[in-house]
Amino acid sequence: MVQSSVQRNGMVLERIREFMIIRQGTANDINKVSRLWLKMVRELSPNGNPNVEWWRDIAVSCLKSGMYEMVVAEDGGKIVGFGDFFISPEPLTGKIHWMGRHLFVDVERRETSLAGKIYRKGIEIGKEKGATVFDVFCAPNEIPLWSKKGYVENQLVMRKH
Repeated sequence: MVQSSVQRNGMVLERIREFMIIRQGTANDINKVSRLWLKMVRELSPNGNPNVEWWRDIAVSCLKSGMYEMVVAEDGGKIVGFGDFFISPEPLTGKIHWMGRHLFVDVERRETSLAGKIYRKGIEIGKEKGATVFDVFCAPNEIPLWSKKGYVENQLVMRKH
């Protein structure tokens, strides 16, 4: 596997292979990422009723706010993985928080360390923007994975229908 960094238009791009790039996502990526987001939702919640248009609108709006970022893995123009997160001041702690939301890699790219590379690029962006506290949303079955990375349970989200 070839690994190197290149700079294009002021952005540092990490090449995983000769054709794979990990980079910060832009509003121009929303349509492609939304297709992958829809795959993720259908895999994780097969009985759900996802509204991809809402997700696109929210993602574009959040990107404009400057408090939302996205990292994409691109293979020959096709987005095969993404992560998204919020970076915002938290008055309770007096610190800048990075909040990981989604991390998803296409089925055929799993077991390749691609998710880890997307995650690390997201953390790098968070640190560049001043984040010192890092949180992730995760399903209960993912707690052992995130615990191994040093995360501890902090809050619990409960839902009522």
